[in-house]
Amino acid sequence: MQMKSPSDADHLALGEVMRRLDLTARAIRYYEELGLVRAQRDHLNRRRYDQDALSRLSAIAEFRRAGLSLDDIASILRRQDAGGDHSAHIDYAVSRLAERLKVLEQERREAEAALSALLVHRQATPWPVELRA
Repeated sequence: MQMKSPSDADHLALGEVMRRLDLTARAIRYYEELGLVRAQRDHLNRRRYDQDALSRLSAIAEFRRAGLSLDDIASILRRQDAGGDHSAHIDYAVSRLAERLKVLEQERREAEAALSALLVHRQATPWPVELRA
């Protein structure tokens, strides 16, 4: 069975995808290894990405920047691929992002408390303490 060769007009090269989405080649290949996205190959066996692959990579990049794990992203994409309820994958993504925000808010409160404690300590005792002979 011979694969049809993707045309340049319909498919983007790896370098163009990297540029558009600000992703590394290593990241894109890793997402392929995980089965999150598929690349087609041209007659020289170079990766070529259609609009669907570009959309998936864009979503993966946004979710990663938001701090979601690859397991969460895989679950979102599986729900999307399953079809059925059109918004099921969106609802799941929203729930994961909301949970991520709760974690970040807690981390921020903890960081602010630590910062306040350091500032109080700094006013009470200059730091670093100078050693006097």
